Amino acid sequence: MPVDLSTNSGELTKARSDVLSEESTTSWAIFGYEKKSDTLKVSLTSIIKDDDLDDFLEEFEGSKIQYGFAKVKDPNQGITKYILINWFGEGAPELRKGACAQHVRDVERFFHAHVTINARNETDLDKDAILKLVAKSSGAAYSVHKEKLRKEFSADPSGPIGTSYQNEFQSKGIASSNDRSSFWRKQEEEESVRQKELQEKQHADQRALEEEQRRLALEREHSQPDPEPEPEPEPESEPEPEQEIDPVQENFAPTDDSQNVETNDTTNVSSSTGLRAKALYDYQAEEEGEISFDPGDLIEDIEQIDEGWWQGSCHGQFGLFPANYVELL
Repeated sequence: MPVDLSTNSGELTKARSDVLSEESTTSWAIFGYEKKSDTLKVSLTSIIKDDDLDDFLEEFEGSKIQYGFAKVKDPNQGITKYILINWFGEGAPELRKGACAQHVRDVERFFHAHVTINARNETDLDKDAILKLVAKSSGAAYSVHKEKLRKEFSADPSGPIGTSYQNEFQSKGIASSNDRSSFWRKQEEEESVRQKELQEKQHADQRALEEEQRRLALEREHSQPDPEPEPEPEPESEPEPEQEIDPVQENFAPTDDSQNVETNDTTNVSSSTGLRAKALYDYQAEEEGEISFDPGDLIEDIEQIDEGWWQGSCHGQFGLFPANYVELL
């Protein structure tokens, strides 16, 4: 499905214009998707302040797909430039990432930034590396405010926004799907490399664990003392004469029923098993098979099926949820 930029076109255009405007106090904006849809929305904006780029980079969440548009100062020229970050968090569902990869081309055309960065983890969001890219970007002495904005990048779109709309470039056949396919192939190659590295790490950890277990077994074997010799059997003693039972005491002897009561009491003890966790943040399900919860909710019967995603039950629903949103009890 194509990305929907029309439903919230007013909010999207205003947020973009506020970041582009030198008179506006907005320095960056974060964009995401409405729940279980391809409709883009404005998630968060910020006013200009010191170290604002650091705050901007901290807003990307590992389990989501987001886009960030921000103004930065060129460290060489001191002029304002604009960056776009396409964030595909490592914890986001793979099927969702595959679908949203088809939206990147249209999102980049909508924002028209000087520098575009594809990121999936905190390593890709290094502030110094981003500023170096800004300094190396073409047209270092160019400012978007010094020349008239071209028609296709106007703040007021001349037609409906989305892949069904063709601007001048598309009508001439210049903008093809090759770049989009190339991006997705690159994403698949990077994911393949990441999975291979993860498997190698798991194998190495497993080998290290086996070595440690063998070492501990050897230590226990050497540390065990020599078995003590069995004691000689004691001579059998003559049986003592049977004592006569007082009829009065015999009447008060405990019956089998009282013993059964005590036995039954001990069998009524039950135990419960399963991992439990407390929700640290609010999470609303974005796909089928996921669960929603609020901060402080209790998630039970947890199965740690993946490093980033677990399964559990909350409010009578059982499904997937991001592991970094909860804390085990």
